[in-house]
Amino acid sequence: ISTWFANNTIIVTFPELIKTGVTEIIRNAFQGCSNLRDIDLNNITAILGYAFQDCSNLESVNMDNIERIEGSAFKGCPNLTGDFNLPNLQYIGASAFDGSAIASITAPNLTEIGNYGLANCKALRKVDIGESTTSIGAYAFVNNSVLAPFACRAKTPPSLGGNAFANTGSKLRIYVPDEQMEAYKTANNWSAYASRMLPLSEWYLLTLLPSESVTNKGVIVIEAECCGDVVKP
Repeated sequence: ISTWFANNTIIVTFPELIKTGVTEIIRNAFQGCSNLRDIDLNNITAILGYAFQDCSNLESVNMDNIERIEGSAFKGCPNLTGDFNLPNLQYIGASAFDGSAIASITAPNLTEIGNYGLANCKALRKVDIGESTTSIGAYAFVNNSVLAPFACRAKTPPSLGGNAFANTGSKLRIYVPDEQMEAYKTANNWSAYASRMLPLSEWYLLTLLPSESVTNKGVIVIEAECCGDVVKP
């Protein structure tokens, strides 16, 4: 796809894309398309840098087969929402989603998140990344004030850039493999968030409960008819 579409103010949707056989969106391809509202990228495996930057009205993107999302690909897309389950995603570049409104992201095969990769996502409430993750950049989740459960399943603590979770709010809980809790608590930069870490076994319980059962202190409250409330710290 050529950069010919950059700064186009006419395109609202682009259903033709899925019929082209294109698997990669090149740099700046739709940058600044201020009226683009939705696009189907299910044939796409790679989105290169700045491809949708400043698409200020972009609301919906389907990209189930994506493997790489490079730097600033969706930066400046404040209306981009959704819960993204991306089983093939391996790489999120620097500032890729900076300033978007995505609600959650699950990426079991993710290896790397660049600096500011998911920064300033004020609606981001849940992140779940898999065992393959080796690197999380500086300020990766900065200013995500409603981020609560963050699950990292890597058995070895990934390298973590400074201030990765700065200004994330009091509800943040970081779930890591039970047997690696101490390793995470003492790892470089992870140690700053030791008090917010919980074992992944509690994450599994959390997924079975309604959200109102979890307090802002990470305490699970279960109502039982026979004996009142049971509280598990």
